[in-house]
Amino acid sequence: MKDQSIKLTNQLQHHNTSTSQYFNCKAFKLLIIVMMLATVKMEAQFTGSTVFKDTAATVNANTARYTGNDALQDGSDIYRVSCWDQGSSAVGMAWRVHYGAGDYTGKITFTSSLSTSPSDICLINDRGTIYAIATYYGATDYFWEVFSWNTSTKVFNWVSNSPFASGSYGNTLHIDADEKSNFCIVWDDASGTSGNMYAVTGTPSALYNSGTPVTLVNKGKMPDVAIFNDANNETVHITYIEDGGDLYVDDYTFSGLSAGSTASRTNPLFDPTTLGYDYPRIACPNSSGDYRDWTVVVQEVDAPNALWYIVGFNDNAGTVSSAIIYNDGTSGNSPFPTLTYQNSFPVVTYDDNYPSDGIWVGWTLDWTGGAAGGTGQPTAAAVLPIVLKCDNVGMSVPVSGTTTYWEVPDAASLVTADSVAFL
Repeated sequence: MKDQSIKLTNQLQHHNTSTSQYFNCKAFKLLIIVMMLATVKMEAQFTGSTVFKDTAATVNANTARYTGNDALQDGSDIYRVSCWDQGSSAVGMAWRVHYGAGDYTGKITFTSSLSTSPSDICLINDRGTIYAIATYYGATDYFWEVFSWNTSTKVFNWVSNSPFASGSYGNTLHIDADEKSNFCIVWDDASGTSGNMYAVTGTPSALYNSGTPVTLVNKGKMPDVAIFNDANNETVHITYIEDGGDLYVDDYTFSGLSAGSTASRTNPLFDPTTLGYDYPRIACPNSSGDYRDWTVVVQEVDAPNALWYIVGFNDNAGTVSSAIIYNDGTSGNSPFPTLTYQNSFPVVTYDDNYPSDGIWVGWTLDWTGGAAGGTGQPTAAAVLPIVLKCDNVGMSVPVSGTTTYWEVPDAASLVTADSVAFL
């Protein structure tokens, strides 16, 4: 699932018209966590320059590029955590928690981090104790670090920190958790499209398989993970760009990966591309819906024609959709064509009311040269976070009678009585 929360991961990347190079995005200061209370975790890659501008807990992360964020609701208590990849001396996490009748904020650096350390984070409710599980890259090792919420002092306290793998950093490092207090971390090595991908699983107290990483079957890059909390055996969905540039989703059982086995793997998605996929992200529902349900979004660049596509694929009870183009202006897919502008770093999450309500898709749009305010158009000529409400098979649906892009969703715009929080 994307655990009892919504997660937006800010990433400032530089991407040019080549699918393998980076383009210099305009600095854009934003971090949002859209939290559909009681929730589904969201992975996102909105571009960002300055993050963590909470007035009560400003974090020294003015040059942060990659950030990981999570939110979790436990009754009336709401937990929000964020981590970042670049600071003045070391990176770490910040929190904003509504606990009881009060609001509490704070920050802490990771034990073995550097001034530049890619990281990600998730929240787990383990038998009434709220844990923040962070993963990050240090000088030569990958680490997992655990913090627990102290109900007396109203802060996250350090619990443990351990390395789980060595080697050079590759392209991505992601974590997801389920409702049984299990988590899975995925990453790739630094060999590019011919590199290996790995997974390690655990609980807040220990890693499974003696902490030995599992080498995933295919070679590739940019893996992401989502866990469905099946009553019998959790399903782990892993998406990635396979060696050669094609998009895959592999399904594993959590018990298999935890035992060091990849024998249970299936391939519910293989989509070849002649243009070039980048930055795939995956989400699935929590214990609602079908264990086979997931949605993948990916960035696709047609460099010769200078077109940027945001593409999605949806698996609904084992039926995988054809490609859904979210920004081409086609009825049912997107409100207005933005293909000639930079569209990058897509994100996806499931509504907490799924399958009654559907899926949310977002990405970063550089609309600085575009018109503003027309039907279906963004309201400002700027770099904007875009959010689309979709049905449970991933197709865009009208909001309040109008199908449009939302630059920043707000409580008045959400039609399912969900809440929105800004960190």
